[in-house]
Amino acid sequence: WLREALLCAEELQAFLPAEFQGIGTPVPYRLQRESLSTSVAELIRNTQFPEVVSSALRLHNLMNNRTLIPELVLPAIRDEVRSAAQERPEIREFAWTDVATLISGLNRLRELEMFHPFVETMARPVARRMVEAIKLTIMAKPAEFLANYSILDSWPTAYAAFQEARGDIRSLVRSRLLDAAKRFSASRAEATSPPAASSMNPLVSLVEVMTVASYCGFLDRSDAVVVCDALVPGFVLDGVKT
Repeated sequence: WLREALLCAEELQAFLPAEFQGIGTPVPYRLQRESLSTSVAELIRNTQFPEVVSSALRLHNLMNNRTLIPELVLPAIRDEVRSAAQERPEIREFAWTDVATLISGLNRLRELEMFHPFVETMARPVARRMVEAIKLTIMAKPAEFLANYSILDSWPTAYAAFQEARGDIRSLVRSRLLDAAKRFSASRAEATSPPAASSMNPLVSLVEVMTVASYCGFLDRSDAVVVCDALVPGFVLDGVKT
């Protein structure tokens, strides 16, 4: 319905006398524009964020020439942006898809002058969304994290906010890797037979996470040594020389 409402606004713009465009709200058109702007704002509040993004340029142009009244429509767009930016990822399988969709949409909005100032204020919530996605996926889907690691590079404000969280991410990665290493060694201590190839799968995954975390700067040498030391008892029990 949002697209249909915007089409109505564009038709209204086409009938607006040229001498009035861009200079205010002519009295004969005031009621139509106020009613249409109110309707568009309500539709935005009931529309998914991606559809708002896909209509962003049309919304921007219609407000820029005041066919739609910014004072009525912009608050709805801000509410939609705020809600999307602050929503926490909860399902691991879709965490990075959701974050990538959000950041791509916000970057498109940032390109438009009318939306840019407010979207910039969402940099910190977006950085938190990145951190939440890392927490959900770093141990289970390191390849997805690596593929999306540079997603904020084109947004300096959000990138800077994300960098502020690097210490917390390093601490999280170290803790989870260390726990996984200890579980591996404990499982070997409880084993009653030589390890099958399948029993080494957790170790393969652990090495992949360590490689990705090290590449992205979230695992330094001293922390890697601590994790490897926790693996040693399991290797010794399996007869692996370290």
